[in-house]
Amino acid sequence: MIKRILFLFVFIISVLGACSQHEAEEPSVVKTSEITLDEVKTAITEQGLELAAGDLPSVNAFIQELNGVSPKAYFIDGTTLSI
Repeated sequence: MIKRILFLFVFIISVLGACSQHEAEEPSVVKTSEITLDEVKTAITEQGLELAAGDLPSVNAFIQELNGVSPKAYFIDGTTLSI
């Protein structure tokens, strides 16, 4: 008898849960301010690092345009940095 009551209870909860309608929530979009190239360059030089302009070949993946943005290449201590 207890098993039937428990089964009935679980069944009712399952049916009610499946029948409930949830309002479609719009995804929240976090808007962030854009960071400019000058701000990045300033932050790097304030840390005591020296940026040297990089001249990479056009076939290099780190300077190819993506989503309408063309990155700038620099060298920091012999390491390539693409911003």
